[in-house]
Amino acid sequence: MKARRAKVIIEYQGVDITTDLAPYLLSFVYSDNEGRADDIQITLQDREAKWHGPWLPGKGDIIKASIEVEAWDKENDNRKLNCGVFYVDAVDFSGPPDTVKIKALSVPIAPGGKNSKRSRTWEGATLSKIASDIADQAELTLLFDAKDVTYDRVDQVERTGLSFLSNLARKEGAATKVNSEQLIVYDEQKYESKAPIREIVKGESKVLGYSFSISTAENEYKECTVSYFDEDQKKTLIYTYVVPGVDEGPTLTVNQRVKSLAEAKRLARKSVRNKNKYERTGKLKMMGSPEFVQGLTIITNGWGKYDDKYFIESSVHRVNNGYTTDLNIRKALNY
Repeated sequence: MKARRAKVIIEYQGVDITTDLAPYLLSFVYSDNEGRADDIQITLQDREAKWHGPWLPGKGDIIKASIEVEAWDKENDNRKLNCGVFYVDAVDFSGPPDTVKIKALSVPIAPGGKNSKRSRTWEGATLSKIASDIADQAELTLLFDAKDVTYDRVDQVERTGLSFLSNLARKEGAATKVNSEQLIVYDEQKYESKAPIREIVKGESKVLGYSFSISTAENEYKECTVSYFDEDQKKTLIYTYVVPGVDEGPTLTVNQRVKSLAEAKRLARKSVRNKNKYERTGKLKMMGSPEFVQGLTIITNGWGKYDDKYFIESSVHRVNNGYTTDLNIRKALNY
């Protein structure tokens, strides 16, 4: 039977350097993130002084990376994880022994990207329009998979476009990520409602480590109230959103005026969702698998009252002497 194997494939400035890189490669780490740029770290031994000499990567150089597995769970189980396109952000040199660490981000080093702070105002614009403008600034294409909303006025004040959009989307129950030259905006409830990719069973699913937490800092909110002005009745009314499946808990009061019942409903649901979504979280260290990517769901079994459906908020894939995947998860909400 063929031996299980994990391999890192690297393309640098359009050239496949996988074979040339192999003798120097100590480790490869890919972080698949929600709400911020994906990143990779490539650690190399440099006894021959090539990587901190003639082969030193330049800032902004383009790296395409993937992880390939062969005979992984069984014979002929060959799969590939396309990590995406990355831009060199920093190169660290340390020793002894001489070691070089290349750090790269999924955000291009361009206006509107990682470090460019700016101020801008939108009037009468939709969330998708704002996202499109910020994607253009960052030299990214936009994939918008969220419910759209129109704003009277939105101000970006001395913030990077991507962090501003991430915060704006979060208030609407959406999230952002940057992967493979795309800026992605997606509806959290829609993605958390998707069928789980796998059931993780304690003692059976190649789990190398685990931890779970139920927050005791504050109870899960059972409802949220928002005030709004009714044009027909010419008076201020109160709308209360009741969280499905939560029988006990405090009431969240949002002190933000809205102009309609529809806007009040949207604000109440999104606000209580953002408050409740980290009430139950976990971490799983797994034998590596390309299927564990951010934005998918899993089910846990064997951890008692911590068993639930969880959303993968981020995954970290590590290839060195072996291949492991760390999952940061939170309870999937149905609202």
